[in-house]
Amino acid sequence: MSIRLVNSQTKTDAFNLPLDGSTAVTKGTILYRDVTNKVGVVATSSEGDVITLGYLAQETVESGATTVLVQPITRYDRVLCDCTANTATTQLLIAHALTDGGTINNTTSDVATILGVFVAEEIVGGASEKLLSGYFNIIGQVTA
Repeated sequence: MSIRLVNSQTKTDAFNLPLDGSTAVTKGTILYRDVTNKVGVVATSSEGDVITLGYLAQETVESGATTVLVQPITRYDRVLCDCTANTATTQLLIAHALTDGGTINNTTSDVATILGVFVAEEIVGGASEKLLSGYFNIIGQVTA
């Protein structure tokens, strides 16, 4: 499963994001910045609590790596995302949580909670292809 950048309005350059050396990263996963430890971390299903999503891995690295090439993403960037379930029009224009760093949880909407980090705008392909296009709506914010 992965997330792909479709259209970038900001055209920011990729760079090597520091890692803690204990986590493998797969190309196409979303990472957030751990402001305490000053490293990138692969996002999980509870990232609405962290609210610091902002990077898309451009390469796969094994556990032990100290950096990973990432593309910064903004709210204005459009991404194509794999989903956990078949897509439906009822999932459009609704915020969804992550299942993991590379998959959107489109089985329930999370518009009323902080876990709704991805807004689906378009179904891509057939329902069974499980692809939604949209944007991440909480990028680069940091909780107090």
